Amino acid sequence: MLEFAFILPILMTILVGIIDLSVMLYDKAIITNASREGARYGVVVRGSSYASNASVITYTQTYCANSLITFTTTPTSAVITSTPSVSPPSFGATLTVHVSYTYTDLILHNFVNHAPQWPLSATTVMAYE
Repeated sequence: MLEFAFILPILMTILVGIIDLSVMLYDKAIITNASREGARYGVVVRGSSYASNASVITYTQTYCANSLITFTTTPTSAVITSTPSVSPPSFGATLTVHVSYTYTDLILHNFVNHAPQWPLSATTVMAYE
């Protein structure tokens, strides 16, 4: 019993660390996919025109809000910017979609006032088709 009492806090710390790291890596993959999906959404022709910057940002924000793992009151705190290289876009011009997100530890922030925050970001550049 005594040995278990000494080892339990160490094992729990390792377990919590593994869970938090896994969730952070998952969120990083989500914002990478969100930037890729937003760029793809923006460069594909719909009818006779491309999607506007506002619709690309909304599309990417929705992707993040539906997929990020966070236990805060807001669904996501992702900041999305979309930058066309020319306006109106033409064939061969590029669209840049940048997504940044600040990850706060899921478990540790409940016990510590100043839990570490990790800035995550992803950028995708695609050419208009």
